[in-house]
Amino acid sequence: MYVFASHYFRRISFRGFWLTHYLYVVVYILTVIHGSFALLQEPRFYIYLIPPGLLFLLDKLISLNRKKVEIPVVNATLLPSEVTYLEFKRPQGFVYRSGQWVRVACLALGTDEYHPFTLTSAPHEETLSLHIRAIGPWTSHLREAYAPNNLEQLGTYPKAWREGGCECVGDGGVCVCVGWGSVYV
Repeated sequence: MYVFASHYFRRISFRGFWLTHYLYVVVYILTVIHGSFALLQEPRFYIYLIPPGLLFLLDKLISLNRKKVEIPVVNATLLPSEVTYLEFKRPQGFVYRSGQWVRVACLALGTDEYHPFTLTSAPHEETLSLHIRAIGPWTSHLREAYAPNNLEQLGTYPKAWREGGCECVGDGGVCVCVGWGSVYV
């Protein structure tokens, strides 16, 4: 996990980075097995595993229930400096503030990876927009998917999916960044 968490590997293979993070299941199973043989003392690992384990399971259940919505792309423009401008129809009832971000997936890329991007449209606008710079494999493939020559073949924009609007930085007194998310205290 440590090697794939490095900046270098995340840039060349975000999918490898993401998949290696699912090794935590194997690590937990091996840790429980390791502590179950009572070589030195009675096993007490469960005392330390159950409370954070329940919180972890609750978090996983909440994330499975998170609303993932198809968002119709109304405009896609390839800008200079390898930037792709995507404009989406704003979902009904979607309220957000400046600084919020969404996680976006494009199934046309053959994967359901969700990547976080900051919304670049103003909250009063009727559409949502993203400016995405092609700096890695996923964002480069996204740029190719919305290239004009691909759009002529498909006849329509590839489907995109949104998860979130997630919190904006600056509302809380303290911002604690953990992994890829933000928690306000």
